[in-house]
Amino acid sequence: MTALLPKTDRIAFVWDLDSARKTALVGWTDAERLVGHYFRPAAEDPARTRVDAFPTADELAELQKIAV
Repeated sequence: MTALLPKTDRIAFVWDLDSARKTALVGWTDAERLVGHYFRPAAEDPARTRVDAFPTADELAELQKIAV
């Protein structure tokens, strides 16, 4: 899974856990703090952030705690 994300105010994480769809909408700054180790600069114009992996179950649980 690879995604090229524009920098926005918020970022949505959507996943399926035991056939129950889960979501977390968090501020970009909070996402960078918790899962920014997955973010890589991409050589795109306009600027994008490359993401090649999805957060772990533990990271998703932390993101859900701060979801808006």
